[in-house]
Amino acid sequence: MQKYLFPTTILFLFAYRFFHFENIIDEPHAWRQYDTLVYIQDFYQHKINLLRPSVCWMGGYKTLLLEFPLYEAIVAFFYKILGESLIWARLSSLIFFAGASFYLYKIIEKLFSERIAEYSTILFVAMPLSLFYSRAIQIDFMVLFFSHAMLWYILLGYEKGNFRSFLTGIGFACLAFVCKAPMPFCLLFPLSAYIFIEKKIKISFKWSLFWLIPMSLMFFWIHYSKSINEQAPDWQAIIPGFHKFTNMNHWYYGTVAQRLEWANWVTIAKRVYQEILSGMGGVLFLLAGLWAANSFKNRWLLWTWIAGTFLYLSIFFNLNLHHNYYQIPFLAPFALTLGISIHSLSDFLQERSLKTGFIFYIPYFFMAVFIFFSLKTAEKEYYKIDVLSNKIAHQIAQNTPTNALVINSFSWQDKYCPLVLAPAQRFGWSIPESLLKAELVANLQKQGANYLAITLQNDVVPDTAYKNFTLVKKENLEGWNFYLYKL
Repeated sequence: MQKYLFPTTILFLFAYRFFHFENIIDEPHAWRQYDTLVYIQDFYQHKINLLRPSVCWMGGYKTLLLEFPLYEAIVAFFYKILGESLIWARLSSLIFFAGASFYLYKIIEKLFSERIAEYSTILFVAMPLSLFYSRAIQIDFMVLFFSHAMLWYILLGYEKGNFRSFLTGIGFACLAFVCKAPMPFCLLFPLSAYIFIEKKIKISFKWSLFWLIPMSLMFFWIHYSKSINEQAPDWQAIIPGFHKFTNMNHWYYGTVAQRLEWANWVTIAKRVYQEILSGMGGVLFLLAGLWAANSFKNRWLLWTWIAGTFLYLSIFFNLNLHHNYYQIPFLAPFALTLGISIHSLSDFLQERSLKTGFIFYIPYFFMAVFIFFSLKTAEKEYYKIDVLSNKIAHQIAQNTPTNALVINSFSWQDKYCPLVLAPAQRFGWSIPESLLKAELVANLQKQGANYLAITLQNDVVPDTAYKNFTLVKKENLEGWNFYLYKL
């Protein structure tokens, strides 16, 4: 690649992200970002306790372990130094993304070539999912950074017999597996392929016991999380269907029936098509890259990386079905495949002495087209603001004390939804409209609830028992009727 093209393109793609550094949570999956933000705010306002983070939708009992909150602790540390602003959270995510990109480049450069590393890294940075989540308030690219660093240093350790490099890789493996194990899981497959291709079986066996460290940390965190979540109040007795987050297998893995439903596979395939490959051009180059990889010694690293990622998809099927960010592990192996395709096209043209003129720039032209469609997809599908939820949150924040426990009921928002309570910076309960009954409100009053916020499309409050409460505020918000009661 020409001398300045690679760094200039990377800088452009990183600079683009700063146009979406707003101090407000945006879609998609704002609810997941808000859960992360509540962890951060709790650490910032109180003390950083990695073992006791808080959510906003369990009333006065706030502790719930959803993930090892290392990312949240890092952002809270920046908050304490620089002040409370989503900009520092976004910048933290972007720094981790830059780290993931750096190690991806190093891995591909070592296993394939410098040119392929440059092509692949540009495409990795340009993919729509990367554009959005690299500046979102989520842990995923932090974990991908740990995972890529894990692979890089362990490869170095095996290659050179360097125990220090291997141990550094195990350190990153500890961080990756304890934070979000499915992501580093995908990289164990190309690592295994490398061991067999390079005949590193002896040294890998010699150091194999060190893998017990990240595995033990992962299982400790799973066990500890269950033990802490088990201590939560029995909300099921008050709120139908509320569970304690102790047995999450149904949510992680889903059912066999889900996997037999063709429409579910189509849903995921459409996301990969649009949010990773940016359309039919990306699909064609992906297929070409899979075929072109045959000419490379380390082709099995690519193929096992992709196979391991599809195995991850088939295991954690329900998570992949419901959340587009669970397709993030596909970014790196698909970017590598596209990079190989572009490299092979470039070589094909050069072998035929087409070294000058427009034809020579076809690989660069493809990347420019890919970037264009990625930016177009990102601008069309992402960065949406949930205006109504934020307006409800503003009303609650303006008309309740900071220590209020608020029952919030708004349309479809479910029992674990932070979309109103989190931006309002209030704790309480989210109750779907279908579950909101006078008896439920009375029971939550006994748990400390002192405000009730209801948002309806019609002008009729669903239960006349609410007339005994003090109406604090009534407002029309975006065509919806908002009621705030003091209980």
